[in-house]
Amino acid sequence: DEDEDDEDAVDDIFYLNNDDFCCGTLRITRSGQYILTEDIVLNFNAPPIASSADVYAFSPNAYDVDDLYWWPTTSQQQSTAQYPGMYTYHGLYTLGFFAGITIECDNVIIDLNGYSIAMHKAFYLQQRFFSLIELSDRNFIAPQGPSNLGAAPQFYATNVVIRNGGLGLTSHHAIHGLNAHNVRIEHVRIAQFDVAGITLNGCSAVHISDSAIGPQNTNIPVLGRYTHARALLPRLRQFVDEFGEQEMAFDGRDPITVQQLADTLVAAMDAVYSHVMHGVAIEDERVRQLFINERGLMDAGSSYGIVLSGEGSATVAIGQRVQNTQNITLSNVEVFGVYNNVREKMKAVTDDDDAGALRGILSDAIDWNAILDAGDDDGDVRYVGDAYTDVVFAMNWLQSTTQWYFLHCMRITDAIQQFVMHGGVRLSDMVTMQCNTDVQLHTNKGAIGVRIDGVTDLNVSNIYIHDVGNYAALGSDACGEYEVSVISKEDRDIQSGYTGTR
Repeated sequence: DEDEDDEDAVDDIFYLNNDDFCCGTLRITRSGQYILTEDIVLNFNAPPIASSADVYAFSPNAYDVDDLYWWPTTSQQQSTAQYPGMYTYHGLYTLGFFAGITIECDNVIIDLNGYSIAMHKAFYLQQRFFSLIELSDRNFIAPQGPSNLGAAPQFYATNVVIRNGGLGLTSHHAIHGLNAHNVRIEHVRIAQFDVAGITLNGCSAVHISDSAIGPQNTNIPVLGRYTHARALLPRLRQFVDEFGEQEMAFDGRDPITVQQLADTLVAAMDAVYSHVMHGVAIEDERVRQLFINERGLMDAGSSYGIVLSGEGSATVAIGQRVQNTQNITLSNVEVFGVYNNVREKMKAVTDDDDAGALRGILSDAIDWNAILDAGDDDGDVRYVGDAYTDVVFAMNWLQSTTQWYFLHCMRITDAIQQFVMHGGVRLSDMVTMQCNTDVQLHTNKGAIGVRIDGVTDLNVSNIYIHDVGNYAALGSDACGEYEVSVISKEDRDIQSGYTGTR
């Protein structure tokens, strides 16, 4: 019996408390039973309390400190190589701490023991790519994802049990797995997740039983753009060090230095932190529009209770990744309280469509609706920008020939760069806009209780799905009539028309 063999293989017992999570992801590399002895609140490498006591003087997003707050320290990511990638822009932790626990060996039992794991409110705000438990050493299969995870060998766990407790506040997933085999999730309560309670991609022999998933977090304080701004901080430090006094000119504006651009972005992010954490009002309406999630619901393209899909990220169109997911059992499972309120974005493509959409460093959408203004009587537009996108275009202009790892997914054509800096040309002559995407250039799928995509040998008994709602606005008419999306090879029979409201 496979389950009995699993139990025999995990004789070693390790008891966990908050001290085991003081300074970064718990990377499990030894088989055994890991048993919680108290509720775990994750707040990795938070600033000292004394430093953050003055709301108006403290900068939680400062890029000019020795170690960025809530990120791996310089020592952790260089000398010990415990969390690599932060300043090289290639490595498993180039997006920061992406998980509370990573399972990097076979035969592991995580016994919550009646306790819970959740992110601290400050860490939740500041670390926006995160899963409480990751069934791998990474959160994406190379080369997928918004960052370069490097060339390290990939590991996916076999024989894992997660049981008997709660999984709470998290900025992405509670449990996330890639290519894992023989996974049991039982007697677990999952709530207050931003994207999905459980996401398993390319996994097999999975049993989810006697568990409740929901409700999703309905008080998400920030929009997806804050995620990108936080992830940009290590690059921002290097950018200012190299080009801080360099002036940048945008169409119709006075020249501004790179350091002023960086400081403007950081000041906006600090205002958000003070607002969310301390209730300080945000006076600049542009900052609210850029970062604040007024409705509190997920503003990206999809929300889920459970995702069971094929190998690779499930951010692409439904039916596109259906391989290697099989033998899945759901028994006595309740899924509820899943909501979505996507803010539709536009994908700009050039005649060279094979090169992909115009995008930022993290494969993020350029928010054309937010950064353009009707400037001419002939109906064309001009660039007005925002604190985040100004920095992105400055990085593209100054780093374009020197830093491949720095720029990563960036694609901004010379013509678009000239349009941003000098105007004088019609944007509509350079790009075609395609609608029905989100801030990460994902295909919109709306609110889904359980997504079963490509699974073979599915066994379901006593599953109760309820209270699934979508509050998104109707699709934009900016791109013409919707037929079938062209964001990521959508199937006309599955995702026809505008799919953000499904």
